[in-house]
Amino acid sequence: MPSSPCSLQFLAPCSWLPGCFGPHSPGSLRPPTGSHQRDFISGTGGIGKTTALRYLALSWAEGSNTVLKKFHFVFHISLKEVKPGVKLEEIITRQHKALHANGVTPKEIAEILNNDTQYNILVLMDGYDEYRKINSSIDSVIEKDTLWNCWIVLTSRPTDGLDEIRIYMDAEAEIKGFNEEQIQEYATKILKCRFKAEAMLQLAMESGIEDLLHIPILLQMVCILFQTSESLPDTKTGIIKAIVERCIKNDNVRNGHKTIKLEDMTGFLDKLGRISWDTLRNRVQQLLIDKV
Repeated sequence: MPSSPCSLQFLAPCSWLPGCFGPHSPGSLRPPTGSHQRDFISGTGGIGKTTALRYLALSWAEGSNTVLKKFHFVFHISLKEVKPGVKLEEIITRQHKALHANGVTPKEIAEILNNDTQYNILVLMDGYDEYRKINSSIDSVIEKDTLWNCWIVLTSRPTDGLDEIRIYMDAEAEIKGFNEEQIQEYATKILKCRFKAEAMLQLAMESGIEDLLHIPILLQMVCILFQTSESLPDTKTGIIKAIVERCIKNDNVRNGHKTIKLEDMTGFLDKLGRISWDTLRNRVQQLLIDKV
């Protein structure tokens, strides 16, 4: 395992990922050299880890990348949805509705997994930071007790406790976010106009919020806000407030709730902010339920 993580840029749409599985991919994850291939990808919330793995799975399913064609099977697992005591083959069939719809059984998935010397298998495990080591089947894969010959890609936000799994990883990389060129490209695609994108980016610079735009999910939110009024709040606090208001509005429409305004939630958000700050300051990993 490298002494320090490789620094990988998040490209739209994740174009570096298939290259991780090919030969001569400088600065990225190593190509397979046999068994025990475990790769770890870290990145802050909203930086694009989930999108990256989904793009990998989609590229394989569509056959749009020749490198990924080496894999006979690709399985995507959301770790936050994993329940205790469920076998790996059941986790896969439960999380892939298409398998169930086509009559694929857990037994058939188990037969594939048990023949990892015959098949090239890629397992994408997303969100280790939301997983609490509650399932021995998942743990045994990460810790190389099973599926020795499968290629495993594991993602997580930076959090305490990762050192215990890093010892099992063969390579590590970090998604850093959009660079300036990618911000321009992504904004242009969302706003469907290069001139509008340039105007939005100019407003962002004038407001001092341009550093938020490196995170894909925040850039998308800022573009949506600009699309609505062709203006932006002039502070980061204003941006976050506008995003929260937008989320509340969308939730009201989607779920048919009575109209809730941000003012109605100010007290709650203030308390939640205090709890979050105390948690961060004291490096507490779990919130006490009585505080919530």
